Amino acid sequence: MSSNQCSELFSIDIHHSYYASGICENIQYLISQPIQKLINQKVLYLHQTPQGFSLLISTDQEIKDFLTHLKSTYAITSFSFDVISTDPHFKAFTDYPISELGIFSFYTPTEGDVTILERKFISNSTYTKSFKITIDFDAIIRFRESGNSPNYNIKLEARKTKWNYYIINKSNKTFERLEIKGDSEISFGHPTEVTLQNGETAYKFSSGSILLSLKERSEYSFDLINVNNGINETIVRGLPMANPTISETYEEGDTIQAVSSIYIYI
Repeated sequence: MSSNQCSELFSIDIHHSYYASGICENIQYLISQPIQKLINQKVLYLHQTPQGFSLLISTDQEIKDFLTHLKSTYAITSFSFDVISTDPHFKAFTDYPISELGIFSFYTPTEGDVTILERKFISNSTYTKSFKITIDFDAIIRFRESGNSPNYNIKLEARKTKWNYYIINKSNKTFERLEIKGDSEISFGHPTEVTLQNGETAYKFSSGSILLSLKERSEYSFDLINVNNGINETIVRGLPMANPTISETYEEGDTIQAVSSIYIYI
């Protein structure tokens, strides 16, 4: 390899089911100090792509020899990246544990040429980053020795919440039977009359035990209808979807679940 050529050490695609694009958007990478020093020296290059990034090497050394040199010179055995989402609701719409503060850490498996990075949750009340990525030197070498290119994938899932619709009748119209209908098999059941914190009366529709994924662009479509003598009258077509913020939580067995509350004035 000539010194003016670059080779790819590895690449990472970061997927997130919340976003309509399917990729994790609005993120920035913070690189560990030894690696940043090599980037400043133009030995390494971080090339960002719409779906993630790749790390490139510019050196005459073979990749295995280069990584061995990094081990001995800097006493490191992996490439480490802290990732920050610029979306303030990132941890709210991502399936982080609700009852703990911390981050997901994604890392290479210890054996084989597995392309999907493994994940563990690190409990830490002071850590402000969104998640962490660690790519082991040995994992890169294993891929190279088997003749494959290490193209890794990270999969982040959107949080699922119980959806509660609160219908507030400000028009004082009389309705025979209000229902929420959709183009899916999700049922909100019959409403219950509740009093809100501000003293207003509302009809509460709940998805109950069915948890719905938070989405940048929802895959659900629900209408509020009034059933009068067997005739369906549409009151609100296309009810608003749940936003990324969590309204409240509740316990179900040993699990803490999240609730999304949506208020509709008619």
